[in-house]
Amino acid sequence: MKRFFSILIILLILQINIFALPTDYRGLTMWVSGDDPVLTNLTLGDGQPIGGIVPWTNRIDSKRWENPTSSTQPAYRLEGSPPNGLPYISFGNNDFLVWNGTASTIICPNAYAIFMVLRPQRAASPNCDWSGAVPFNFNGSNGYGDINLCLSGGSNKFHLHHYIGGGSSVDINSTTNYSVGTWYVLEAWYDGAFIHMRINGDTEVSALAISLATTANTPLLGLFADVTGPMTDIAEAIVYREVPSAPQRAILRSELGTKYAISVTTP
Repeated sequence: MKRFFSILIILLILQINIFALPTDYRGLTMWVSGDDPVLTNLTLGDGQPIGGIVPWTNRIDSKRWENPTSSTQPAYRLEGSPPNGLPYISFGNNDFLVWNGTASTIICPNAYAIFMVLRPQRAASPNCDWSGAVPFNFNGSNGYGDINLCLSGGSNKFHLHHYIGGGSSVDINSTTNYSVGTWYVLEAWYDGAFIHMRINGDTEVSALAISLATTANTPLLGLFADVTGPMTDIAEAIVYREVPSAPQRAILRSELGTKYAISVTTP
């Protein structure tokens, strides 16, 4: 009994919840998922365009990801090896969604945290910036801050690009070499001193950085792929303008891994 209460007290001190939702932690600004009831209640068919008549709506407010051009809208998918049977949004090389607000509505210059459940559908690009293959331009296009698929040393890597102004950026590659057609849980964050990245809870990569130069641009999901064909599938994306604690990030990582049947490490 004493041991039980000791564990309970530790959990309370750490302020973590062993069954956490993204909304359980401070600073949540953007949360979209393929299994959002707003989408599933519409009984959409496989391949339904997303972004026009049916936007990808933020689960915590009225903001949304949209695209009025039918030829460049991604598709709602129920087939094609969905993660744990859950729907996802599939982006081709010219498909994109635009956030109806500036980056300042989802991130801060001196703090942000991003979680994504995604599946690269192409090999990485030698253009390890906004001009290559970019699942998420979280700080606007043209290199202000993004997560892209980077060819580094002949290996496929996830890449975090953090723009600090004056034509300069701080960049890191994931420890993990990704495989095309495989689902991953990606974490990327900036805590005011360092940028960090982990894939499926692998060895953390970090680099010293200063604040983002601007958050005045418009975020994009997808676009800027430099080859034709499929680019990336996204099942869920979560953004905070405050960085959850290490125990909280571990809980979120574990929850996403369980939800989508992705093996993750939670040290």
